[in-house]
Amino acid sequence: ATPTSTTAITTEATAINLFNYDYSTQSLNVPYPTRATQLATTNTQRFGAYAQDLISVTDYVKVLAGLRWSWQESDVTTSKEVIGKVNGVDAITTSLDNSTPVTTPKTLNRAYSPKAGLVIQPSKDMSLFASYSNSFTPNTGTTVDLKPLDPSIIDQYEVGIKKDFWKGLLSTNVTLYQISNNNLAQTAQFLADGVTQNATTTLKELVGATKGKGIEIDITAQPVEGLNIMAGYSFNETKVSKSSGTNGSLVVGDILARTPRNTANLSFFYKLPSGLLKGLAFGAIANYVGDRTGGWNDDYLWTEVKPTPANPNPDPKYIVTIRDRDIPLKGYTTIDASLGYEWRKISILCRLSNITNELNYTVHENYSVNPIAPRQIMTSLRYKF
Repeated sequence: ATPTSTTAITTEATAINLFNYDYSTQSLNVPYPTRATQLATTNTQRFGAYAQDLISVTDYVKVLAGLRWSWQESDVTTSKEVIGKVNGVDAITTSLDNSTPVTTPKTLNRAYSPKAGLVIQPSKDMSLFASYSNSFTPNTGTTVDLKPLDPSIIDQYEVGIKKDFWKGLLSTNVTLYQISNNNLAQTAQFLADGVTQNATTTLKELVGATKGKGIEIDITAQPVEGLNIMAGYSFNETKVSKSSGTNGSLVVGDILARTPRNTANLSFFYKLPSGLLKGLAFGAIANYVGDRTGGWNDDYLWTEVKPTPANPNPDPKYIVTIRDRDIPLKGYTTIDASLGYEWRKISILCRLSNITNELNYTVHENYSVNPIAPRQIMTSLRYKF
């Protein structure tokens, strides 16, 4: 088994409105030091075993079959500081260091993941292929009976073609795929009695679904000795295809956050194979990431309608709206260049990244924002013993 441990720290920090910064209300001095208010450590044990075989039925037909068994066990240990009243004023009554850690019951996930594939080679320079595989993703939360949720099973289908031209000087690969999660965890509609509406987002059921489809195109070329050219393009569209419609569940038709529709890359590298400058190498690579959204996907928000003397039994009891939670992000392109030289056992490489100093951001699920790396230069020197 492979043990892993991750730790999340929650801190208190100065509030700053980045979207509407007001010098008259925001503090201009050095922000006060933050302190940790919660410490959560996730301990995970993983184990997997698999078997796979590729069988040549004929010289032109090959069959792939495989099976993987995965086991995962995890728990979370949390320590929190406690805020209470001291002489009528809010104060820390139990510090993080003195708090009593609380460990959740262990969550166990087990799943079989089959894999199958078919390859047909009508000629030495062409292959047609199709494959199926699945995987599982552990879920958080519990069922309405307070039992751990089963993992979500994700099915992936692929078909494609590989073709070489001019004795391998140019190679192409085109793949079409579909990825389906037919048991996505969503907020349960009712409590365990099957009647009472559920408004707790940690009580879930496997009733949602997402479906993704796309195409990947890869081209590699070696027109002359020492020169390698690579290009790629990918289109991906993954949407919520089914939802329970309950409080906190995803909105049908919404594209999953943090998944750009379009990505592309183009690169070339050349290493002089002979002559006075033999060992000199240089190249460049451009990467494009298209428009996407960051943060969380939109979800349904149920707001309870409170009874009033004029309306003691409101109908409906809840007003359902869509909560806008994602952040639109524009696409961007970065360009890198490299120059190197190798002589006997010594090599030196100089790389200039993000030449145009492109500014863009990655927005994670918890809305933490990280800018992409700015323009930077890196030089390395190696010696082979």
